[in-house]
Amino acid sequence: MGTSLSSIQDIFKEPSLKKVASIIKDPPQPGHALFIRYRLQAVQQQSEEDHLKECTTMNSKLNFIVLTLVLFYVSSIKAASVLRSGMDLRCQCIKPTSNFIHPKFMKNIEIIPSGPHCEKVEIIATLQDTKVCLDPESRWVQKIINKILSGSQTDTVQ
Repeated sequence: MGTSLSSIQDIFKEPSLKKVASIIKDPPQPGHALFIRYRLQAVQQQSEEDHLKECTTMNSKLNFIVLTLVLFYVSSIKAASVLRSGMDLRCQCIKPTSNFIHPKFMKNIEIIPSGPHCEKVEIIATLQDTKVCLDPESRWVQKIINKILSGSQTDTVQ
């Protein structure tokens, strides 16, 4: 009452498989050559399916490896371009000076606007052999910047 019934296919399949196995084992049986050929075709078809599965698995692994390498390559290029851009992602002037430096000692003045790298405007003066951060709030620095922006002192300070 509580057991499940076998399907009709299963009922006929098991005795049929036993009969086929006995025919394959006994070469004088009339259907021996037919079942051997059928068995070889089934084995060949199974091996082709297995080969196809292996190829598909290998292709998937290869695709994954290639995709991973491409991602590493792209990320390394991106990282290298950020490093080569010359833009530090932090403030360059830790403690700017407000001490007066005569403009004739300055070879160059670089103005770095505020942005995501630093919330303050940075002014870097290049002297003979060093760089000095100038305090943008100092009155003398503001005068020099205004003269540079107005273009009246382009020969003295570049």
